[in-house]
Amino acid sequence: MTESVDVSDLKSAGHCARGGSSPPAPTFKEMYKVRCDYRYINTIGIALVYFINGMPFVYDDIPDEDKGDPYVVAIAVSEEPLDIEQLTKNSEYLMIEEMHPMLFPVELDEVSVLPP
Repeated sequence: MTESVDVSDLKSAGHCARGGSSPPAPTFKEMYKVRCDYRYINTIGIALVYFINGMPFVYDDIPDEDKGDPYVVAIAVSEEPLDIEQLTKNSEYLMIEEMHPMLFPVELDEVSVLPP
């Protein structure tokens, strides 16, 4: 005999209990991803931009010799240029939400890269 399960209950936050003598299902711990990539930033040029779950939030300047490297240039221009105002807004948003990984303890995956 199968048991009828309401799908909305399974999707609700914190639902992990199961009936019977079975142990509870493991809960999924959300981890954030911080990655970096060379990008062109309006009014700044090519920089190393850091993204949290795909959202750009901070950048590092790179040496002038790297800015002329064909590999770096090819990566930087392969994506849409970023706007420094948007980077600032994204960083401010993360600070307000206490999710800025350089300022607050944020659960990051094992391959995340933070600026030095």
